[in-house]
Amino acid sequence: MSKNRILVLHSFKDKGYESRIQQITLNPALDKVCFSHCCVIDHDRSSTRILELDHLMGHGGNTTDNCKKLRQEIVKEEVGPLLNEQITEFRPQAVIIHGGTIFDAEPGACITMIIDLMKQHPDLPFVLEGKEEWLVRRARKTYSPFERKRAINQNRWVKKNFIDDDEVEEIIKAIF
Repeated sequence: MSKNRILVLHSFKDKGYESRIQQITLNPALDKVCFSHCCVIDHDRSSTRILELDHLMGHGGNTTDNCKKLRQEIVKEEVGPLLNEQITEFRPQAVIIHGGTIFDAEPGACITMIIDLMKQHPDLPFVLEGKEEWLVRRARKTYSPFERKRAINQNRWVKKNFIDDDEVEEIIKAIF
Protein backbone atom coordinates (compact mmCIF):
# COMPACT_ATOMS: atom_id res chain seq x y z
CA MET A 1 0.00 0.00 0.00
CA SER A 2 1.26 3.42 -0.89
CA LYS A 3 1.82 5.76 2.05
CA ASN A 4 -0.10 8.92 1.22
CA ARG A 5 -1.00 10.14 4.73
CA ILE A 6 2.00 11.01 6.89
CA LEU A 7 2.10 12.64 10.34
CA VAL A 8 5.43 14.33 11.12
CA LEU A 9 6.58 15.21 14.63
CA HIS A 10 9.15 18.02 14.50
CA SER A 11 11.30 19.23 17.40
CA PHE A 12 10.61 22.96 17.04
CA LYS A 13 8.25 25.20 15.14
CA ASP A 14 11.05 27.43 13.87
CA LYS A 15 12.86 28.36 10.65
CA GLY A 16 13.90 24.73 10.10
CA TYR A 17 10.27 23.66 10.36
CA GLU A 18 9.19 26.41 7.98
CA SER A 19 11.90 25.34 5.53
CA ARG A 20 10.67 21.72 5.65
CA ILE A 21 7.07 22.84 5.03
CA GLN A 22 8.27 24.87 2.03
CA GLN A 23 10.25 21.87 0.70
CA ILE A 24 7.09 19.76 0.90
CA THR A 25 5.05 22.40 -0.91
CA LEU A 26 7.60 22.87 -3.69
CA ASN A 27 8.44 19.20 -4.27
CA PRO A 28 6.20 17.67 -6.97
CA ALA A 29 7.21 14.18 -5.82
CA LEU A 30 5.25 14.85 -2.61
CA ASP A 31 2.09 16.14 -4.30
CA LYS A 32 0.20 12.90 -3.64
CA VAL A 33 1.17 12.78 0.03
CA CYS A 34 -1.07 14.47 2.57
CA PHE A 35 0.84 15.67 5.64
CA SER A 36 -0.12 16.62 9.15
CA HIS A 37 2.47 18.23 11.41
CA CYS A 38 3.05 18.57 15.12
CA CYS A 39 5.91 20.30 16.93
CA VAL A 40 7.19 19.52 20.41
CA ILE A 41 8.15 23.15 21.06
CA ASP A 42 5.44 25.26 19.44
CA HIS A 43 4.94 28.79 20.72
CA ASP A 44 1.55 28.94 18.98
CA ARG A 45 0.30 26.28 21.41
CA SER A 46 -0.57 27.72 24.79
CA SER A 47 1.86 26.05 27.16
CA THR A 48 3.12 27.47 30.43
CA ARG A 49 5.88 24.86 30.34
CA ILE A 50 7.22 26.17 27.03
CA LEU A 51 7.16 29.73 28.38
CA GLU A 52 8.98 28.61 31.52
CA LEU A 53 11.53 26.69 29.44
CA ASP A 54 12.13 29.80 27.30
CA HIS A 55 12.67 31.84 30.45
CA LEU A 56 15.17 29.35 31.90
CA MET A 57 17.07 29.05 28.62
CA GLY A 58 17.16 32.81 28.22
CA HIS A 59 18.97 33.03 31.54
CA GLY A 60 21.69 30.50 30.70
CA GLY A 61 19.92 27.61 32.37
CA ASN A 62 19.42 25.41 29.33
CA THR A 63 21.35 22.50 30.86
CA THR A 64 19.69 22.57 34.26
CA ASP A 65 17.61 19.80 35.73
CA ASN A 66 14.59 22.12 35.56
CA CYS A 67 14.92 22.42 31.79
CA LYS A 68 15.23 18.65 31.46
CA LYS A 69 12.15 18.13 33.62
CA LEU A 70 10.16 20.68 31.61
CA ARG A 71 11.15 19.10 28.29
CA GLN A 72 10.13 15.67 29.59
CA GLU A 73 6.78 17.03 30.81
CA ILE A 74 6.13 18.75 27.47
CA VAL A 75 6.81 15.49 25.61
CA LYS A 76 4.81 13.19 27.89
CA GLU A 77 1.96 15.40 29.07
CA GLU A 78 1.40 17.77 26.16
CA VAL A 79 2.73 16.26 22.95
CA GLY A 80 1.69 12.65 23.64
CA PRO A 81 -2.03 13.49 23.97
CA LEU A 82 -1.80 15.95 21.08
CA LEU A 83 -0.24 13.31 18.80
CA ASN A 84 -2.83 10.76 19.87
CA GLU A 85 -5.58 13.20 18.93
CA GLN A 86 -3.96 13.93 15.56
CA ILE A 87 -3.52 10.21 14.85
CA THR A 88 -7.17 9.57 15.63
CA GLU A 89 -8.42 12.46 13.49
CA PHE A 90 -5.92 12.36 10.60
CA ARG A 91 -5.50 8.54 10.40
CA PRO A 92 -1.92 8.56 9.03
CA GLN A 93 -0.33 5.55 7.41
CA ALA A 94 2.97 6.33 9.16
CA VAL A 95 4.35 8.69 11.78
CA ILE A 96 7.78 10.22 11.18
CA ILE A 97 9.61 11.35 14.30
CA HIS A 98 12.27 14.00 13.70
CA GLY A 99 15.45 12.58 15.24
CA GLY A 100 16.70 16.07 16.09
CA THR A 101 17.24 18.16 19.19
CA ILE A 102 14.35 17.03 21.37
CA PHE A 103 14.73 13.31 20.60
CA ASP A 104 18.47 13.66 21.27
CA ALA A 105 17.95 15.58 24.52
CA GLU A 106 15.10 13.48 25.92
CA PRO A 107 15.13 10.04 24.30
CA GLY A 108 13.60 8.37 27.36
CA ALA A 109 10.58 10.68 27.45
CA CYS A 110 10.16 10.43 23.67
CA ILE A 111 10.39 6.64 23.67
CA THR A 112 7.91 6.39 26.56
CA MET A 113 5.48 8.63 24.68
CA ILE A 114 5.89 6.56 21.49
CA ILE A 115 5.41 3.28 23.38
CA ASP A 116 2.12 4.64 24.72
CA LEU A 117 1.04 5.69 21.23
CA MET A 118 2.02 2.29 19.80
CA LYS A 119 -0.19 0.60 22.39
CA GLN A 120 -3.12 2.82 21.40
CA HIS A 121 -2.44 2.43 17.66
CA PRO A 122 -0.79 -1.01 17.28
CA ASP A 123 -0.97 -1.13 13.48
CA LEU A 124 0.55 2.31 12.91
CA PRO A 125 4.22 2.28 11.88
CA PHE A 126 6.61 4.79 13.45
CA VAL A 127 9.79 5.86 11.67
CA LEU A 128 12.71 7.75 13.20
CA GLU A 129 14.25 10.25 10.80
CA GLY A 130 18.03 9.86 10.99
CA LYS A 131 17.77 6.61 12.97
CA GLU A 132 21.19 5.27 12.01
CA GLU A 133 22.92 8.60 12.69
CA TRP A 134 21.11 8.86 16.03
CA LEU A 135 22.26 5.36 17.02
CA VAL A 136 25.87 6.23 16.10
CA ARG A 137 25.75 9.47 18.13
CA ARG A 138 24.38 7.60 21.14
CA ALA A 139 26.98 4.83 20.85
CA ARG A 140 29.87 7.34 20.85
CA LYS A 141 28.87 9.15 24.05
CA THR A 142 30.54 8.46 27.37
CA TYR A 143 28.15 7.19 30.04
CA SER A 144 28.25 6.31 33.69
CA PRO A 145 27.54 2.59 34.28
CA PHE A 146 23.84 3.27 35.01
CA GLU A 147 23.47 5.63 32.04
CA ARG A 148 25.24 3.13 29.78
CA LYS A 149 22.68 0.42 30.54
CA ARG A 150 19.81 2.85 29.88
CA ALA A 151 21.42 3.99 26.60
CA ILE A 152 21.94 0.39 25.47
CA ASN A 153 18.29 -0.42 26.24
CA GLN A 154 17.09 2.68 24.40
CA ASN A 155 19.26 1.84 21.39
CA ARG A 156 17.88 -1.70 21.29
CA TRP A 157 14.33 -0.38 21.50
CA VAL A 158 14.94 2.12 18.68
CA LYS A 159 16.47 -0.57 16.43
CA LYS A 160 13.60 -2.97 17.08
CA ASN A 161 10.54 -0.71 17.06
CA PHE A 162 11.13 2.05 14.53
CA ILE A 163 10.42 0.50 11.17
CA ASP A 164 12.60 0.74 8.10
CA ASP A 165 10.43 1.51 5.07
CA ASP A 166 11.92 2.44 1.70
CA GLU A 167 8.89 4.50 0.67
CA VAL A 168 8.91 6.50 3.91
CA GLU A 169 12.69 6.90 3.66
CA GLU A 170 12.20 8.56 0.26
CA ILE A 171 9.68 10.93 1.85
CA ILE A 172 12.14 11.67 4.68
CA LYS A 173 14.91 12.46 2.18
CA ALA A 174 12.57 14.88 0.40
CA ILE A 175 11.63 16.65 3.64
CA PHE A 176 14.79 16.77 5.80
